Amino acid sequence: MKIGVVLVLLTVFVVVMSSTSVSAQSDEDECLKETGQMQLNCFPYLTDNRIHTPSFACCSEVYTVGKTYVDCFCQFINNGGPSFGIVVSQKLLDLPELCGVYGACGNGN
Repeated sequence: MKIGVVLVLLTVFVVVMSSTSVSAQSDEDECLKETGQMQLNCFPYLTDNRIHTPSFACCSEVYTVGKTYVDCFCQFINNGGPSFGIVVSQKLLDLPELCGVYGACGNGN
């Protein structure tokens, strides 16, 4: 009887853990989908030190994503966009304020 209970608990644990992993990957994919255009439009500003102001297209996407997909937006602002080679920098941290998105991530950004 004890072995049966252990096997049931182990099976439940494996199912829960695998669905959590799939959910995390799904969330990551969804965020990439929602922030992808923003990352592309902001890439020149974020990666070229000669550009000191984000473009209108960049700010338009920042504003839309920052207001609509807050969790994904904050994940991008706080962690960068490794898929596009965007690393956390002061330019990235300043982006919300420069584009009129205030307080979305709870840290002044």
